[in-house]
Amino acid sequence: MNEPLPDSKALKRHARLFFWAAAMVYVLVLSGGVVCITDSSHGCPDWPICHGRWLPPNQTDSIIEYSHRVLTPVTLPFLIAAAVVAWRRHRSERWIFIPTIGAIVCLATVVVFGALVILTGLPRGWAAADLGTALMALALMVTAASSMSARSRSPKANLRPSLTSGFSRLAAAAAASVYVVLVGGVLVSRPGALMRCLNWPGIVGLGRPEDVFGWLYLARFAVGALASALIVALVVQAWRTQLHRPRLVRNTTIVGALLAVGIVVGALMPTPDNGIVMPALSMATAAALWASLVALVLLAGRQAPDRE
Repeated sequence: MNEPLPDSKALKRHARLFFWAAAMVYVLVLSGGVVCITDSSHGCPDWPICHGRWLPPNQTDSIIEYSHRVLTPVTLPFLIAAAVVAWRRHRSERWIFIPTIGAIVCLATVVVFGALVILTGLPRGWAAADLGTALMALALMVTAASSMSARSRSPKANLRPSLTSGFSRLAAAAAASVYVVLVGGVLVSRPGALMRCLNWPGIVGLGRPEDVFGWLYLARFAVGALASALIVALVVQAWRTQLHRPRLVRNTTIVGALLAVGIVVGALMPTPDNGIVMPALSMATAAALWASLVALVLLAGRQAPDRE
């Protein structure tokens, strides 16, 4: 038997819940990035307790690491509530229900990775898998939230995206390349380098490669340049061919603005000794760029556009 169709007010409440669930996953991803850029992953040498107790000692690295842990149980109720709503009221809508469950699975996997970092350490490849899974949790929750928002605006909207148009394929290519750039930073970075953390590649460190890490850095920068070119092409095409879809143009412009911020911050990126403000801003911008591109792919690929 099909679940009852929610009324418009209920749909709007559901959309707000899914938005906050996605926002909490974004904050959780950022908190993990702060742990990385401050090198606080060993602030608590044990797990799930910290230095043998449930409250961390009064030292910066321990507080940062433990705060990241605490954010997980704070985030989880939002995801569980979204999953309950998806199960009870939208179980037949796979673009709402499946991504919500997938986000919870990814979050649970990230928790396991976090414990392994503390207890045994993670090789470079597994560390990349950790970041990739966290970004995938964000993408899945953004997918569910975007679909729920579309359903609240139009109960008959087609939520299934299709990459049949040139614009939607370009958006998908840009999103894929951004994902490769963000996760690739872990794989190509020198031990202890800021590039191993979530960030958009900057020009600091560019030059004639002196070793394999130099060449890998250059390769990642080249992929980032390709991703940037694809996003610029998206913005140009949106303003030239998609003016009849103002929501799409607006979202594409936001993606372009986030890219511009990421490039500027990357150009100004300091060394770790000069502070963490710019690295933190780069991290926040990179995560927002990824989430915004995922939402843009969904919006561009839907056959029946939402009411603009």
